[in-house]
Amino acid sequence: MNQRSSYLELLQRLKKLALLHSCSSLLNWDEETYMPSGGAEHRSEQLSLLAGLCHENLIAPEMDDLLSTLENSTFTDNPLREEAVNIRETRRLRERAVSSIPVRCRPGRRYGVRGGVREERRGR
Repeated sequence: MNQRSSYLELLQRLKKLALLHSCSSLLNWDEETYMPSGGAEHRSEQLSLLAGLCHENLIAPEMDDLLSTLENSTFTDNPLREEAVNIRETRRLRERAVSSIPVRCRPGRRYGVRGGVREERRGR
């Protein structure tokens, strides 16, 4: 895979992450504005799924391989170049994701709402 196609793959992966985050944002907004009180448990599962997908995509070994390839490419020759910034910031996000597993992604945990207040709760 050449440098350009590697960078385009990175952009595709980042677009997927952005879409997952926007879905999560929409669900959070709906939760605060329109969601019936009986939907809290299901919404908790939806948000946990999206958080897990985002985390899995960031920590995937393929993402690490892709970033390693790009970090050693001509894209990073100029640190102010758009591609270099995207590569560097994606690495930073990935390292943060690898170093800590979000509470919503931990096995046996769900994220939910009770009485309009968000709280972490143990799965049943």
